[in-house]
Amino acid sequence: VLSSFFFVSAAMPIQYAMVAEGDDVLAEEPSSARQHAQIARQIVSKIERKNQKRTLTQGGVNFHVKYSGTYLFLCVADADFPLRVCYKFLDDIEHETPGRNLKSVLRNRMAHCNDPKSDDIMRVRGEIEEVKGVMMDNIDKVLERQERLDRMVEKTTTLADQSSTFRQRSTALKRHFCMQHFKMIIIITVIVLVVLFFIIVAGCGGFSFPRCH
Repeated sequence: VLSSFFFVSAAMPIQYAMVAEGDDVLAEEPSSARQHAQIARQIVSKIERKNQKRTLTQGGVNFHVKYSGTYLFLCVADADFPLRVCYKFLDDIEHETPGRNLKSVLRNRMAHCNDPKSDDIMRVRGEIEEVKGVMMDNIDKVLERQERLDRMVEKTTTLADQSSTFRQRSTALKRHFCMQHFKMIIIITVIVLVVLFFIIVAGCGGFSFPRCH
């Protein structure tokens, strides 16, 4: 059983890669990843020499290993990084070994595989997330527009209610003034009749109307 090591994972998904022949390390990238390198060397010294692909978890990251004939290929990646991408990376390294500058090969393939656009599924997922973001933004805009429409409808309803109340009050006020006008006409008519009555009484010489017989 390997000893436990704890470290902070690098920002890129594939953080470290190695090519070994037997117990000899032919190339590793980056050479500054000492904690990964230390665990990787323990794996190289302990792994069974048969054609295989394995994934070992240590310190919160995955060590993906491929042994093929003479060479052992290894990479370290974040635990949630797709397994197919890591094994595709190891396959690509195998196809370019030997006869090449392995450090340069490791560096270039790591840069390629760490680019989300290089993997069709990851690229599609990224595009889906982008579309989802646009759709969510559009939904927010629609909801915001609906909220504004609701406020406008509410204001319109309030104005309509106020207009109805104003009409009712105007009608009541009109009726009030009509009644007041009607009462005034009646009062004036009564006064005129009373005055006319007293004029007739005075002209006829009194209430017995002696001059008017």
